[in-house]
Amino acid sequence: MGCDIHMYAEKYNSKNNLWEKVGNEFISSYGTFMATLSIEKNVGVESDMACELLDKYVNEGYDKDFIPTNTIEKLEKYVFNYLDENLPPRYSKVNWEDALNENKLPNLYTCTPYDGRNYILFGVLAGVRSNEFDSIDYPRDLPDDVSEEIRDEHMDWGSDAHSASYYYLSELLESGYRKLDVETLKEYGISHFFKDVLDRCVQIADDPKDFRIVFWFDN
Repeated sequence: MGCDIHMYAEKYNSKNNLWEKVGNEFISSYGTFMATLSIEKNVGVESDMACELLDKYVNEGYDKDFIPTNTIEKLEKYVFNYLDENLPPRYSKVNWEDALNENKLPNLYTCTPYDGRNYILFGVLAGVRSNEFDSIDYPRDLPDDVSEEIRDEHMDWGSDAHSASYYYLSELLESGYRKLDVETLKEYGISHFFKDVLDRCVQIADDPKDFRIVFWFDN
């Protein structure tokens, strides 16, 4: 039976002294996969270009009001307009099942920093499913002051949830894995989390000590 991770992020609110769940501030791997396929199918561009344009769209690396002056720019404009018209709003709760049933695109954004199934990463984060590399730490359980929303989500999993834990962003940034070069991380198979995911966390966090990821696993 497979094992999946359920991961969320929290920021500390100094005004009310509470940890609060971070909303749809992360990029959904499933959403980007489906959006790329949709661009290929409905716009008629190659996979590499679809990925490049979607990345440009996600990172807001273009001016929505620009006037195309050549064929490539006209294609870009068409793709950006297509995504604007077909993607659900950033903070909507359209999930992949609903999108699939309604033949629509799922949300590109999610509250889940990481949702893949990578047993090497699971081992590094919590000693779960793999001991190929040293674990940063073993499961610590949920933080005592975890946000109510995340605590309720964890409780909904009941006995299927196991190995709950958390890390402050500052800890992950200081970890030996984060300090490895990208090629080594790719060789280990954990570059997406320790590079892309943590980079996104840094962008969102006001202070790495006031930002943490909370997670558990299910079988």
